[in-house]
Amino acid sequence: MIASQGFLLWLLQFRVWAAGTTGAFLFKDFQSGTVDYPSDDPRRGIYRIARADSAFGASWKYWKIAVSMGGRYWDGDGNGYYDPIDRNSNGIWEPNEDMPEILGEVSYFTVYNDGVSALLRKFSENPQGIEVRQTLYTFPSSTSEEIKNAVFVRYEIVNRSATGLPVTDFIFSVQQDPDLGDTTDDMLYTDTLHNSVVAYNDGDDSQFGANPPAVYNTLLFGEPVTIPGVSFHDVNNNNIWDPGIDIAIDTAVIPLGYPFEPQLYPGAINSQMASSIPYMSEYPTQRLPKNSTEARFFSEGKNLNGVFLEPCTWAFGEVKGPVSCSTVNPVFIYSGNPVPGNSGWIGNTPTDAMTGLAFTKKTLEPGALFTYHTAIVVQRGSSALNSVSLTRAAVDTIFKRFGASYVHVLTSVKEEDSNIPKTWELSQNFLNPLTR
Repeated sequence: MIASQGFLLWLLQFRVWAAGTTGAFLFKDFQSGTVDYPSDDPRRGIYRIARADSAFGASWKYWKIAVSMGGRYWDGDGNGYYDPIDRNSNGIWEPNEDMPEILGEVSYFTVYNDGVSALLRKFSENPQGIEVRQTLYTFPSSTSEEIKNAVFVRYEIVNRSATGLPVTDFIFSVQQDPDLGDTTDDMLYTDTLHNSVVAYNDGDDSQFGANPPAVYNTLLFGEPVTIPGVSFHDVNNNNIWDPGIDIAIDTAVIPLGYPFEPQLYPGAINSQMASSIPYMSEYPTQRLPKNSTEARFFSEGKNLNGVFLEPCTWAFGEVKGPVSCSTVNPVFIYSGNPVPGNSGWIGNTPTDAMTGLAFTKKTLEPGALFTYHTAIVVQRGSSALNSVSLTRAAVDTIFKRFGASYVHVLTSVKEEDSNIPKTWELSQNFLNPLTR
């Protein structure tokens, strides 16, 4: 099985602009290193850190280079810079001593920016000073098979534009090309309850046989957003979260690695998936975009012509069960449920599936940092559809274990906001769930 993942991001400042990096989609608009250093910066690279590493050892010292590029660290002595010194020479880290932030059991940190020349970019766009600090982390020794078999990615996106202007209408998305054995027999659906786009088979696969795996591409923690009536009671009716005046309904969570506690945002919720879309090279309106405007349409759940797919007439899917196709929200491709019941908007044509999962639109202020945690979750059951059920259950386990939230996303245009149920799981047993 191959699951190639990358990202695209869009902004609307004076016009539509898009850039990304993902091998399967041939987007290579980012280069290694920070915005303010040349592309041949010797600090470029991938920095590994693990919970099992010796305290104050080589990897802790080498982390100084990562810190110079935006890597996080615990400033135990409070002097404002990273210097991992064993102050009492006992070989044990203590809270008054500096140490790297460690996500998961093992993490890999790197930095890249959109400084690639317009002549070499997919859409010939000029660089905008966007910097991405990416940490891939795993739990290879976890007692939970669901967590052990998953891969997690934290994206920290920084506006380092020299213009000093905010990036308006910023949209971030992850792109995935999941090949489950045979590359042409994959199906897709959007699990709105789990912030996920799912790739699966609905039968046998030539390579995996009768029980091919399923893969969830999941938004685990989105950037906090404040929504009157959903995340807070707007006491003064100004549509803005005012601490000390308004009343929090929920609290958003952005986890950090060991030894940090999670960051909590009262009055906010973690942003949810906003749209999903399939890429189909054999279909004219779903092929890979050729310019920023087409890419922007995809980020909004539309086709290349800027039109939503029509569940009632879309040739590659159908609406089954008691659901009326006129009530299905087309912003989420195939938002029905293949198991159990095979109801709602379901895809009916296996393809070489490629997907995009876009997140809530925001404004990225100068110097501001947006954080997204995503997960690639894979399980293999006794049949193709049983693999879907097992992978969905694995995502539930991961959400509960990490203290993630998920909010019901509207899949029907007839649903009312007042019916949105919210579930929060911030376990007291795991004060820092991404470190154990």
